[in-house]
Amino acid sequence: MSPKRPRPRRTSVEREEENAWVDFYRRIRRDPELATEVLAQLNRDAELLRAHLALFLCCKEALRRDKMRQTRNRRIGAFVRWLARTLFTVPWHALRRTGQESRDIMVEMLPQIEQRSGSGSHTRKPAVTHPGMPAVIRRKRNPSPMTHMDAEEDGSPSSRT
Repeated sequence: MSPKRPRPRRTSVEREEENAWVDFYRRIRRDPELATEVLAQLNRDAELLRAHLALFLCCKEALRRDKMRQTRNRRIGAFVRWLARTLFTVPWHALRRTGQESRDIMVEMLPQIEQRSGSGSHTRKPAVTHPGMPAVIRRKRNPSPMTHMDAEEDGSPSSRT
């Protein structure tokens, strides 16, 4: 049997220092901010870097993984924004445009307000005409309100259209 060499006794400070480094090895993979700080510390001290090369590599890997995670999240966010715009915003704007066009058509279809000559009161004239209809046809279909009323009072069938 080989003689056992006595192990040098470590002080409590050295044990705590070693435990702190072991804890860094565990936490560095989950915490990119800690990895950044430890990496900066290791870059400042070459002797510390040689002593903890694995920790240096773990820090680099943690930062690379964090960068990939952020890139993936940006891509997912861009896709979700595109999907929301495609499913909700674009159809909504199309409906609004259609509604505005329909509103303009409805306004054109409303009866016109005309003023009677002499009395000064407003009367509504029924809108039987269409905007695209020639003026001659419109006059035949809608005689002036006074002539039409006079014709009904006379009861003559020849004046009716």
